[in-house]
Amino acid sequence: MWDTCNAEPVAVLGDAGLVSGFGNGKNKIGIKSIAWVTFANILAILLEHGKLLLWDCKNGNVVWKRDFGSDSFSNIQTNPNDRRQVVMNTDDGVFGMLQIDSALSGSIEYKRYQAEISPGGRFTCWLPGVHGIAVLLLDREFIFFDLEIGQSLGSVSLSKAMPTFVGIIGSFGHATGNASFFEKGIDVILCHHADSSISTWQREGKELSYKMISHYGLMSPTVSYMHSKATADISISKRFVFLAALPK
Repeated sequence: MWDTCNAEPVAVLGDAGLVSGFGNGKNKIGIKSIAWVTFANILAILLEHGKLLLWDCKNGNVVWKRDFGSDSFSNIQTNPNDRRQVVMNTDDGVFGMLQIDSALSGSIEYKRYQAEISPGGRFTCWLPGVHGIAVLLLDREFIFFDLEIGQSLGSVSLSKAMPTFVGIIGSFGHATGNASFFEKGIDVILCHHADSSISTWQREGKELSYKMISHYGLMSPTVSYMHSKATADISISKRFVFLAALPK
């Protein structure tokens, strides 16, 4: 982990698999994704083969870990309004929700969900900052999912003329100029597409109905392709940045 102000390392985890007890030092376990959780000094590190650990970068200790077995999660993300809530997803429709009330005492609740997706299709789970709501992103659709009752609330489909979705960049709580741009919510959703373009979706009324209000290309598809093949993941918290090497 680097201090971006002083441009120097302030903490090093080393072999994540070996330190956590998941590996034996011979066959190293690669890092899939990272996210800051609960407090600024706790980093969630998602490893290959469905393994997760919480690392206290201040004292260098692994404070919690879990093996999720056959659920090989590939992505992890925290609720921007409540970093005690963490969501993870596999590439085949499985996603899990962690409620981390206290990493040090082990007070962590886990719920598992399964979404129906087409074989080989894209799947990502996103927490927009609205209590109890997750957004499931597929190739040509995003679905609003109620984490408390375990079912979908609505969906928005992409026309065949549009390039497929790649990810959600962010979501905001305002649909007009009357609210702060920094208010979290699902009134406006920004999506990234396979050709490196960005689309903006605005909520219509109180229902989960949306219309696309803009679609812009920002860079060439070649740049996007190179980015998708990157072998590192970055997570930023205040003045610190954590750079993790990922398996090719």
